[in-house]
Order: sequence, then C-alpha cells, then structure tokens
Amino acid sequence: MLTDAATTTGADANAANADDNTATTTTAAPAAETAASAEEQPLGEAGKAALEAEREARRAAERTAREATAKLRAAEEAALPEEERRQREAEAIAARSATATERLQRANLLTALGDTGLTGGKAKAAARLLDGVEFDDQDEPVNLQDAIAAAKATYGEDTFKAATAAAPSFDAGPRATPAKDDFDAQIRRSVGIN
Repeated sequence: MLTDAATTTGADANAANADDNTATTTTAAPAAETAASAEEQPLGEAGKAALEAEREARRAAERTAREATAKLRAAEEAALPEEERRQREAEAIAARSATATERLQRANLLTALGDTGLTGGKAKAAARLLDGVEFDDQDEPVNLQDAIAAAKATYGEDTFKAATAAAPSFDAGPRATPAKDDFDAQIRRSVGIN
C-alpha cells in the first residue's frame, strides 16, 4: 500500500515535470512581455515592506550626515583661536550694523521727503532717484534740497512735485428730482399696476 502511494506520487511528479517542461518552452518566447508586466504589477506586501525599510534607511543616513556635519562645524569652531572667533563675530556685528544704518537713513530720507510734501509711492520713487544725499551723525539728510534740485534738473519738475489734495466737497452732488406724477399714476403704482 505504501508502494502504491509512492508510485502514484512519483507518477504525479513526472506528470508535473512534463507540464513544467512544456510550460518553459512556451513561456520562453514571451519573456519580455512578462518582464514588462511584472513592472506594472503593484508591489506585494513583501515589496512594500522592503521599500519602506529602504526609505527608513535613507532617512537614518541623512540624519546621521546632518549630525556629523553639525559636529564637524562645532569642532572647527572650537579649534579656532579665540582671536579669530572674535574677529568673525565682529564682522557679523559690523554687517548687521551697516544694514541697520542703511534702513535708518532711508527711513529718515522718506520722512524728510514727506516734510516737503512727497508721500507714499512718490516719496519712494524720489528716494531712488536722489543721488549724493549726505547724512549727519544722527543719520538725518543734510543736503536734501540740493539733491532734489539736481534731480529736478535731470528728471523734470513733475517727478518731485508734491501731490495736492483736492479740496473736500461738502456738497452732496446733484439730487434726483422727484418724478412729477399725477394722482392716478401714484395710485396705480402703489397698487402694483403700471
């Protein structure tokens, strides 16, 4: 009985091998098609897990690289002599101070232009056109009138002309004249008959 089962199983295995041989010969030709369709098929659970593991490994490597770069910078800063470190700090402070001074001078220039009647967009445009404006120790413009006169000669009077505000009108404008209807038209309108 045992031998019958073994021979039956062996016969089934031979039949399966024969089927596999015919299957390999028929599938050898369209191998390119199956490779293309394998790329189009969605990833299985194992493929998704492998992809997520690869992404996590990349994130960990990037994190490690950032940490190493930060440690390297800290080590370089620590290795610098105290004098060089102070010099770098002084240069950074000087750059911020220069930026702040430029902003203060521009604000004071716009305020001074506002005092001459130029405000808003006209004042900003005029400030860009003015050349050679000098500032005192308080960063206030000292030769503004001379710079405006030179710019007027170059760009024309209208560029630096102060905007004049129109006088406010307290008149409500023309009033609508009431229609002169006869009594019958008023009654028809109130009833809804036109």
